[in-house]
Amino acid sequence: YLNDITSKELMDFRQLFMKSIKFAIALLLAFYSLLLSDQLCEHYHVSFAISFGISILIALGFLGFCKLFNIKHPVASDASENITNAKLVGECECCGKMGIPQELLFKIDSKQRVCAGCLVKMERR
Repeated sequence: YLNDITSKELMDFRQLFMKSIKFAIALLLAFYSLLLSDQLCEHYHVSFAISFGISILIALGFLGFCKLFNIKHPVASDASENITNAKLVGECECCGKMGIPQELLFKIDSKQRVCAGCLVKMERR
């Protein structure tokens, strides 16, 4: 059971790592093209308005490239949501029900975490 959880989280981290690499490469390419554009505009004495327009076109191209290849900032990606959501759910140690949000699990005197249904059953006894 623990091995299954660990490998699932590892896969989520790998997915997040790959998205981070893709985003970093796209960002570096955009930065490099902006730098190259600036140097070419300085070399050929292009006016500020045209240089600024080229920079805007490069930035819009970066956004289009990211949209086309579904590249998102790693914080906004699905993988980070899966990792976060995986940490927010737990298991009732009384009835064994899984996938219960942590805020709905109650710690009793024996240090077990139980769901609301099991807690009510224990109080009735």
